[in-house]
Amino acid sequence: MKNIFYTGLLAVVLVSCNTSKTATETQATAPKEGKATVISKGNRIEKPTTPTKPALPARPAPKVKTMLVGKEDRTALEQPPFGSWYNTNYARYKTDDALIPEITEEIEGVTITTFMGTWCGDSKRETPRMFKILDNASFSKKDLTLITVDRTKKKPTEFTAGNNIIRVPTFIFKKDGKEIGRIVERPVESLEADMLKILKGESYKHAYEN
Repeated sequence: MKNIFYTGLLAVVLVSCNTSKTATETQATAPKEGKATVISKGNRIEKPTTPTKPALPARPAPKVKTMLVGKEDRTALEQPPFGSWYNTNYARYKTDDALIPEITEEIEGVTITTFMGTWCGDSKRETPRMFKILDNASFSKKDLTLITVDRTKKKPTEFTAGNNIIRVPTFIFKKDGKEIGRIVERPVESLEADMLKILKGESYKHAYEN
């Protein structure tokens, strides 16, 4: 009878220990909100968690240029917002293929400077057409200079000074550093025909020349 009593008492003690241990482990491993809990030999050490960094404000979108002024690469015209008219007018223009071979031959050794305004309707029409002609004539891009001007047609002065830019677009053709002719605002006959006269040294007056 005594053995039965001791056996029952031992069972109660073991159950109590397991229950207490489970409760202790549960309490120890449940961290308090906002704190990091570290368990070490049954003891609980609470450390403050690293505060969350506030989100950085979104960067403002870069401003889109509505006018180009300065020396530019022609690829600038292919980008928004200028590409909406440049790419369209370039694609739509059908070159005079009968004159392209002769232009290709005569344009050797010539440089061309284009003065145009991204705000100007005539520039938007004629500049893409001129560049398409030059592409079809295999004209070297290194011999083409693109200058975009403001509405006064005086800036950038480092490029406009001495070039007598009255209207845009103005395409100035040079050989051996000397001007051999220019097309101003619009061609007299066609861009291809006017170019060919200039390149061949034939008599030519631009649209505003007396």
